[in-house]
Amino acid sequence: LAAFVGSAAAFAAERTLSSYVPANAWLVVSYDGAHPGFADTPLARFLAEPEVQDALKQWQPLLDKAFAEANRDAGFDATPVLRAASGCEMALAFLAPLPENDHPAGLFLARVGAGEAAARQHAEKLMKLMVGKAKPDTVRQVQIGELQATCFIEDGGAPSAFAFDGQFFVHAEGEELLRRALDPAAPKMAARPGEERAVFRIRYDHPAMLEAFGAKVGPEAKRVLDAIGVGGVAAAELSLLPRGKRL
Repeated sequence: LAAFVGSAAAFAAERTLSSYVPANAWLVVSYDGAHPGFADTPLARFLAEPEVQDALKQWQPLLDKAFAEANRDAGFDATPVLRAASGCEMALAFLAPLPENDHPAGLFLARVGAGEAAARQHAEKLMKLMVGKAKPDTVRQVQIGELQATCFIEDGGAPSAFAFDGQFFVHAEGEELLRRALDPAAPKMAARPGEERAVFRIRYDHPAMLEAFGAKVGPEAKRVLDAIGVGGVAAAELSLLPRGKRL
């Protein structure tokens, strides 16, 4: 008990998005729209140039049409949600498929803030809408540690579960994955010593991918992976880090 309390206390004191990602995630894509160094980079200044803004406006009708179709399918206006999310730190992790599925299980994480923060309010409204469209009689409130989580079956049949943990929003494909994400004692993805905060980062874990899909990767596919050098790679990472005024 003392060990669990100690690990939980350390988890609470040092939480990042990585604190929620299970160790067997084979692909993690993260974006930090709140990175303080991004605004000083040439890329940010380039995007803010009037000529670039004018050029981007030419795409606005196409974007408006795409958003209108997405909003119609979703049944609500997703534009404010996307705008709020663009200024957040978020990550999407892919893990082994659930027993009843062939596709990778997904875990979405975001630092949305607490209380009246705009991103937090939009996240709460979005989940309220999703719960309202859930299959009848599938919505359950469950206790995970000190947190209240909501589990339900989406209208399309997919399991879904989410919780707010302080300033973090955690949404998983099912209760079991959510419990693993929220349990401070469960093995998590290790951060590299001295790892810097990045605007954008992709992490790929090849052994974890093989563990998740090895039985479905045929001999020919394995030969191709070996031929291009992936078979001998343990992990790979691509990060975009502001360096003064460079990215």
